[in-house]
Amino acid sequence: MVGFTIDVALGFSEDVFDTTGMVNERIAGVLARDVGFVSIGVGDSTYGLVRAVVNGVPIGDFPQYEDIVGLAFSIPPVIALDGRALGDASSGDFRVHDIHLSQALYGKTRLDAVLDHPTAMGVPVSIHGPAKAKKDGTLHVKLEGNTKVQGQKVKFLVKQLLDPTSTSLGLTVKLGKTSTLIPIGIVPVVSGDIRISLDGLVDQSAKAGSERTLASDGRLHLGDVEYPIVAKEKLKVKKDGTRQRTYKFRSPDNTDVVIVRTDATSTSAADFTITKLKPKLFKREVPKSDVSG
Repeated sequence: MVGFTIDVALGFSEDVFDTTGMVNERIAGVLARDVGFVSIGVGDSTYGLVRAVVNGVPIGDFPQYEDIVGLAFSIPPVIALDGRALGDASSGDFRVHDIHLSQALYGKTRLDAVLDHPTAMGVPVSIHGPAKAKKDGTLHVKLEGNTKVQGQKVKFLVKQLLDPTSTSLGLTVKLGKTSTLIPIGIVPVVSGDIRISLDGLVDQSAKAGSERTLASDGRLHLGDVEYPIVAKEKLKVKKDGTRQRTYKFRSPDNTDVVIVRTDATSTSAADFTITKLKPKLFKREVPKSDVSG
């Protein structure tokens, strides 16, 4: 939580009567992480929020406008690897360091590192491929790539089925006829708790029989791992005034794949009801029977 004060001084001048004037104002605010402004003061008056949304969970009681600001639900635990690799590893004459592991919600996974070998130092390594979540809670990872070291082709391969207790990812380095397995330490996050928070969909004023599309940036938290998302809402107002909404949440770098789809209906903020929730994480579609919350 951060408090700050801004002093504003505005000067005015008038040409005809050759007069000048000055307005001084002090604006004070309190800004909280993941909440926004919780208190703003102007002059002798202070304004405080009575409701906020933190990670998709509403706090407070002022009337909600008729749309979603976030979601929170649970699915069977999945394995998240994004940013969860340890910094360096070695085996034999090979050493990799500056290791970074990234994993997108739609399954694409990438490992970047720097390779050292007696014949060459500082060789960049970048391999990628799919990581697919399985129904039994495991994660199948397959990453491939290659580079050249002094004219020789070096191949890299990760092919492994991870379970929730896994602590390493095996990187096979093949130089000529020699293969070396380098165990890269990992600290996976295993969780089924999902929270989505949105920066804010613009409230609608669509008339009966019309359709609108709204959008917002946001974040999806899987346990302690945060992913950026983009949300698109399609709003259709029926002739009887019922509003039907379809929300699609995607990763910013791949808007072809829907990560979460949600349908909702309402006639006012009081009867806003979610009718469908369909997640698909790391290439696994989660059936309705496995979604709760």
